[in-house]
Amino acid sequence: MNSSTSLRLFGATYSVYTRIARLALLEKSVPFEFVAFDIYDPGTFPDGYTDLHPFRKIPALQHGGVGLHETQAITRYVDRALDGPSLQPSDPVAAAWCDCVVAMNDAYGFSALIKGVYVERISKPARGQACDESVVGASLDIADKYLRRLTEGRAGRDWLAADNVTLADIHSYPMIRYLWLEPDGRKLIEKHPGINEWMIRFSERRSARETLPPAEAAAQ
Repeated sequence: MNSSTSLRLFGATYSVYTRIARLALLEKSVPFEFVAFDIYDPGTFPDGYTDLHPFRKIPALQHGGVGLHETQAITRYVDRALDGPSLQPSDPVAAAWCDCVVAMNDAYGFSALIKGVYVERISKPARGQACDESVVGASLDIADKYLRRLTEGRAGRDWLAADNVTLADIHSYPMIRYLWLEPDGRKLIEKHPGINEWMIRFSERRSARETLPPAEAAAQ
């Protein structure tokens, strides 16, 4: 199936997983329609969305007669089915590391960087809720291990899994960027200069600039 078939991505501008899917589409340089809505407000759900995503989460992709949910499935489909530069390494070792990074983000990155640091330190206080510092401390420890592992696995490559941008970068950047918005998270990233340099370079890409979430735009 080629890129000319109608392509729609559903999600929210503040969602890291929606941003991952948007980054993949933009890095492939394919035209698509972004249908934004608020996952926390059922009244904003597009008509028929539950048919596309029966669990009523985000993101979801519709490409002609193909409907997909779950971010890993979406980004791998985007890379395999659409025209544009490859987002997965051809070398089997690099490809395995790319898959490992994607899995690490789901297994450790989201719970520590987003829920454990950003939500506790920024989102909850903004809603008048108390921050659980024990959760933050444990999450920063996990985040440190996560950033160290990314550095080790990168092994001198220009990007996280290859000398070109891959799904490893696309799945990691939104997580790390939210961590960067929290002062202790930013200090932690700066302790890993290779990751800090990588993050700054990715932030200058068109795909990153065009998908700024509201929180990051407000911080600039």
